[in-house]
Amino acid sequence: MHISAHYTRDLKRTYRVATRLRRGTFRLFRALGVLLVVLAALGAWSAAFSAGTAVAYAVLGIIVCVMPDVSIWLTLLRNRAVFAVDVDVEVTDRGISSSTATQSTTLEWGKVRRVLDTSDCLIFAASRFQVVTLYKAALTPTQLSQLSAFLDARI
Repeated sequence: MHISAHYTRDLKRTYRVATRLRRGTFRLFRALGVLLVVLAALGAWSAAFSAGTAVAYAVLGIIVCVMPDVSIWLTLLRNRAVFAVDVDVEVTDRGISSSTATQSTTLEWGKVRRVLDTSDCLIFAASRFQVVTLYKAALTPTQLSQLSAFLDARI
């Protein structure tokens, strides 16, 4: 099997991939933020907190909830030239490789721990730091069905 694809990364998909890979951390921050907002509401309702303290807890909770999303977006926007590049992906019987003008990653199938199938891309992860992303829009329907049959048999 040999499948080649070429695409240009966009920031929205890169953001969705980053949030998908870090969803545990995102859920933790959202839960902590909600707890702070609930604490602020209960403290204000029971008169255990002054109005200023309740507002401070509520604002802190909201900041903690949105902090992961904002930090990812700021990183993407600040480094837009690095993330919005042309990518060449090649899938073979030996593994999957991805290359840009400045970076090249090759994962053998034995190293791929999980394959995440999202609505618009496939994410091949060997570790938290070694990931190859393949946009489904870059594949023809024949290539996509060939790849999915290969992945079903392999993984």
